[in-house]
Amino acid sequence: HVLFPRGSSGLAAHSPRSTKEPPIATTSPRPSAAKRLANAKLAALAENHTASEAAAHELTTEFSDLQPSVNRIMAAGLDEDGRMHAITLFRASLGAQGDPNRVPANAIAAAQAAYGVHPTAQ
Repeated sequence: HVLFPRGSSGLAAHSPRSTKEPPIATTSPRPSAAKRLANAKLAALAENHTASEAAAHELTTEFSDLQPSVNRIMAAGLDEDGRMHAITLFRASLGAQGDPNRVPANAIAAAQAAYGVHPTAQ
């Protein structure tokens, strides 16, 4: 015997006149596109990477919208020390209001001045 609360037949939830909606099937949320992209980038760093490549990779993993700026610094024709200097200046500028090194060209110019290197013709 099935017991129902007084005044209920237990059929109200299945009645065609019921206003209750059937439960919606839920699935576990998918990671956002940015998170999937960041995870893919984590796997893309070669084992024999340079310090500047690791710094650039870390920066773009954390801030995917900065990829064009980081690419510009990495492709500026600087040597390893110059690239690391420019990436470090650029990274430090992210939290500093009005820092001119937030513009990749300025970070590149500062690295060129510090290391006496100039970009190669592209």
